[in-house]
Amino acid sequence: MSSKTFLWIEDRKGKASYIFWENFLKQLCPEVELESKKNNSELVKAVKNINDPHNRYVIVFDNSFDNLQSTMEHKLLKQYADKKENIVLLDMICFEYILLEFRKLIDWIYAPEDEFREKRSGVISAREKLIHSIGTGKMMDWRWQIDYNF
Repeated sequence: MSSKTFLWIEDRKGKASYIFWENFLKQLCPEVELESKKNNSELVKAVKNINDPHNRYVIVFDNSFDNLQSTMEHKLLKQYADKKENIVLLDMICFEYILLEFRKLIDWIYAPEDEFREKRSGVISAREKLIHSIGTGKMMDWRWQIDYNF
């Protein structure tokens, strides 16, 4: 019996996180099967009910530290996952954080001569400062002009 690897997420099909993981897996890990559990509560229940020791489950749970229910669900999820050998919890805040950490995102999205680079230069500058702060843990001078006309 061959084993499978599943990536379980809390976001629904068609939503931003689902689309992100779907495209990511197609490009880098096409053998991994993506499954939506629709929300954090259902994801926690699904992990609790895994009785299959043969397959591997990678769990993506968007942490929201300012949401008490999400924090409680994350604790439960960790308890259930720690009891099983075939579950891996991805240690990340959310998929949006991954996009922020992707330092080459702007070069990937925009061609060098793209007019949107100029139109969105203020937002791009703000993103770069935020990425620097996240990466170094040091706050930068946050006084800048942002042009939101896009």
